[in-house]
Amino acid sequence: MIAAGLLAEGRHRLVLPVRPHHNPESVLARLAKELTALGAHLPDLTERVTILPLPPIDEIPALTSTFRRLGVEEIVHAAGCVDYFHSANLLKGNVELTRAFVNLGQELHTRRFTFISTAFSSGFHTGPIPERLHDEADEDPTEYTKSKRRAEGLVADGGLPYLIVRPSVVIGDSRDGRYGGKRYGIYQLWYAADRLMCTEYMPVIYAIAPRLSMPLLHQDAFQTGFLAAFRSLPANSVFHLVSRDDSMPTVRDLWDLWLHHVARPRQLYYFQRLADVPLEKLCRNQQIWVEMTGVNLDISSRSWRFESGHLDWLRRHGLPFTDVTIDSIQTCQERFISDSPRVRTFIEKYRAERAVHPRVIECDTADAVA
Repeated sequence: MIAAGLLAEGRHRLVLPVRPHHNPESVLARLAKELTALGAHLPDLTERVTILPLPPIDEIPALTSTFRRLGVEEIVHAAGCVDYFHSANLLKGNVELTRAFVNLGQELHTRRFTFISTAFSSGFHTGPIPERLHDEADEDPTEYTKSKRRAEGLVADGGLPYLIVRPSVVIGDSRDGRYGGKRYGIYQLWYAADRLMCTEYMPVIYAIAPRLSMPLLHQDAFQTGFLAAFRSLPANSVFHLVSRDDSMPTVRDLWDLWLHHVARPRQLYYFQRLADVPLEKLCRNQQIWVEMTGVNLDISSRSWRFESGHLDWLRRHGLPFTDVTIDSIQTCQERFISDSPRVRTFIEKYRAERAVHPRVIECDTADAVA
């Protein structure tokens, strides 16, 4: 999304170091597909894009002469590891890789270092989360958020002008629902439901669905917001790229949308917290589903509010930005369903069994379940 957006602006040449399992042809094909979807003029990508193999971290300094010869003036560091709990992988993929690219930027005297972090790098936080570097948190959702906070510190201490971009959970395009990312956030929940909850009809379903806003961000809003910040924000800015609180659906709204449209159990138990779910009462597939999605479910049961002064300023100066709403989420869900043979088969196969109006039982604790 970032590379395609920069190319669509028509004034950037890109040097892309990519991991060995990506070949140049596949990278160029993905860029061309995204540019076509954007309705952008399709440039001669071989003239505008140089693709290099990303070497092991300890060999990244060897890129200095090549980058200097290619005229690299800025670094946008968007690579990393999204493993929630594998500390060694996170240290290597987020902290050490960032350190290596900051050192590379120092050698090249780049005019700016842009780092893609996460809105959750604060760790669990009481009150609005500020647009500034964070102190150490008392508690983190995952080791991933901690590693991103450490990487932000490396960027800020690197002596280069910087832009730190903190997006919330990225979902599909607001216009057509297409999604080009990995299976994280709400897509982890949907894919888990596809694999585990659409194999057979389940007349009773248990869900963690607090009435708290889910901090989501459309990928087209991510792209336009990033480009606006890249063009306009002053040096050493920390930028929260998030939808407005008052527009975002709650976790409960998202479950209503999926469970009432797809699963339609006869009985639906709604819980506020993962700890309240009586796992022993769940069928094995539901237990596995809760285990697979437990981290995201726990994160969604917390309140997240982000300061957005930079984004508000960009909006006032003409940035077209599409906030997430329940209608735009439905667009993404419908695209997911249309792309999933398993979900479509489930809906058709169990059309007669699925309840038109599931009976909803609100549960404050596990003791509330008979």
